[in-house]
Amino acid sequence: MPTDVTSITREHIESFVVHLLDTRSPATALNRYKALQQYFRWLDDEGEITNSPMVKMSPPTLDEVEVPVVSLEDLRTLLDVCKAPASRTVVTPPDPHRVSA
Repeated sequence: MPTDVTSITREHIESFVVHLLDTRSPATALNRYKALQQYFRWLDDEGEITNSPMVKMSPPTLDEVEVPVVSLEDLRTLLDVCKAPASRTVVTPPDPHRVSA
């Protein structure tokens, strides 16, 4: 992998993104992709490179994660616990330093 920004090609970036997708979460790969995109845009704006190797590259996609929904029964149980007197809801763990008589 080249260290000089003028030598970095689209293939290098694609290889890096594939590596990230193999070793990290898709969200991490997308965040790194976006950071590189901004970096190369800045290099182009500053005249450090003639054009970005990321032009017309597509970002990695994220699958939609299904968020579990709390069941009505569990929600009612939670609300019932919230209505209970404090003496019923507060559980104090035993003191491990207390010596029993």
